[in-house]
Amino acid sequence: LRWFMPRFLLKTNAVMMHSSCFVGTDNHAHLFLGQSGVGKTTTVSRTTDRLILGDDMILISIDNDKAYAETPVLGQNPKFIGQAGTKYPIAGFYFLEQASVVNKTSMSDLSALRNFLMSLMYPSWIYANEDETNKLTGLAQKFLKRAPAWKLQLDRHTHFLGVIDGSSR
Repeated sequence: LRWFMPRFLLKTNAVMMHSSCFVGTDNHAHLFLGQSGVGKTTTVSRTTDRLILGDDMILISIDNDKAYAETPVLGQNPKFIGQAGTKYPIAGFYFLEQASVVNKTSMSDLSALRNFLMSLMYPSWIYANEDETNKLTGLAQKFLKRAPAWKLQLDRHTHFLGVIDGSSR
């Protein structure tokens, strides 16, 4: 399934991301990406007053020229299964970096693309042919044109929601 599903999703302008995600007060999805251990799961687990779509992988798609995120039906933590099937517009991609202060900065197009591609759950990258690689890269660029990419520096104890969705909590 891990080998078949990514290729099937790619044909439908969808990909699975190694990320966590919550729905903000703006009713939009905020995806948190980064290397293993950077704090993706910890970040969403601290948001007790937000709908969490997932803490390890999120299905994203482009539909009617808009980018959406949703809880995947397969392969997700069982505590999120009941949320599958509802799509939320993507407000942004936040590439996490541990730091002692909270800081959100925009990313260059190239840096955002590189980080996005590294966060794809596409186990057959090594076997991808040129057409598949071009499709993945093109789809990544489409997502990044529809939602901004940010570098989000934070630690595990500092309040950060205000820099994400403008809330004071």
